[in-house]
Amino acid sequence: MHATLLQHALEYVDIPVQLAGGVAGELDGVFGNELKLTEIWVPREHLELGRKVIETVLESEAEQGSPAEGPAWACASCGEDNDSGFTICWNCQSLRK
Repeated sequence: MHATLLQHALEYVDIPVQLAGGVAGELDGVFGNELKLTEIWVPREHLELGRKVIETVLESEAEQGSPAEGPAWACASCGEDNDSGFTICWNCQSLRK
């Protein structure tokens, strides 16, 4: 899972996020796996909620199966069409339901 997807999910619930390490999406795959690990930093006061958000996203991802499987879907929050590979709406960052 890309750290930027988790970042968007956290920011959607007003948790400030800082990504550390890793590589930008357009460089993903250009360098070796050792550079792909990205840390997600949140303030201590948001740690518990942040963990819950990340767990929810990961559970949703696991329930959806492989990102390439299945049909496109419409976001329940904003109605935007999303490709099957997205588990978070690209437009409003809501989780796929």
